[in-house]
Amino acid sequence: MNSPTLADLNDRDLVVKLQTQPDLETFDELLKRYHKPIFYFCLRTLNDLHRAEEVTQDVMYKVYRKISRLKNPERIKTWMYRIASNTCKDLFRASWREEVVEPEKLSRLPDRRLDPGQLAELKERSERVREAVAALPPMQRQAIILYHFHHLSYRDIAEIMQCPLGTIMSRICYGKRQLKSVLSEYFEPEPNSAGKGGVRYYVV
Repeated sequence: MNSPTLADLNDRDLVVKLQTQPDLETFDELLKRYHKPIFYFCLRTLNDLHRAEEVTQDVMYKVYRKISRLKNPERIKTWMYRIASNTCKDLFRASWREEVVEPEKLSRLPDRRLDPGQLAELKERSERVREAVAALPPMQRQAIILYHFHHLSYRDIAEIMQCPLGTIMSRICYGKRQLKSVLSEYFEPEPNSAGKGGVRYYVV
């Protein structure tokens, strides 16, 4: 029987291999799985394409240097998001100016089956939601992004942001209220809603 390839390994076994026999090929496999979600988390948090790319590279470098210290390999996902969260917080503390990312700069394209009118409406809604999320206080924004866009649990978010579970629940609750007040027309109950809580999240 052929030995399993790196792609066949689950996340935990991949991390264990990387910790015991570190090599760039194994780390590249980890990057294939997590580079994109970490990048989009940074992009939504910072609202700046260039900075998101820089922060993502910084996060991956930190992961490479520190992965041997990870005591619970099965927690690799939350551990990497925590590093990304802390790196973004460092930028917030430095009071960097934030900008809304232009839809044209994002990699995921709208459904090409939409007609021009629907496509224009979709882009407008996407921009409205993106601006509303960008206007949230930084810590509320991170919690909302991790919950709605990356579909993480309250407990995982609390671990990532290193704060009590109740604090995360409050941040998400208040964040949703603020979004609802700004985006009330998008909170109509909808069976195929892309987001949780009835919000039509037309964002990447």
